[in-house]
Amino acid sequence: MTLKLTQDAVDLGFIVSDPGPMVAFYRDVLGMEYICEQPVGPGGTMHRLLCGKSEIKLQVPNVPIEAKTPKGVRAQTGLRYFTIRVSNLEELVRRCEAAGCEFHVPLKEFRSGSWYAQVYDPEGNVVALTQDGPAGK
Repeated sequence: MTLKLTQDAVDLGFIVSDPGPMVAFYRDVLGMEYICEQPVGPGGTMHRLLCGKSEIKLQVPNVPIEAKTPKGVRAQTGLRYFTIRVSNLEELVRRCEAAGCEFHVPLKEFRSGSWYAQVYDPEGNVVALTQDGPAGK
């Protein structure tokens, strides 16, 4: 049996405790298009942003969130990072630096001609940014 997609993308949902910094990071620092804020049941709010054909969904439940997960891609099981392939990696790294973002891995070459950086979003999720072609300092 083959997976029969109806959309050429995967949407990612994050449960967040503080939507303000999360929306600002994905919209203002990384430059994703903000789609909307909408209520979700049973209670809570979702902020939707567009990343290519994929959506990043930041959901704030109507109950307080106590636990935060440990930082790092190998800190525990589950979704620990996602990768966005870009053509302006150096610019994004500078914007992340200017915004005071913490890097899991700073800008570096990982194979001849390919570059990447891994940055933490405000709630500790790792966003890997990669670029094929020149991006080094």
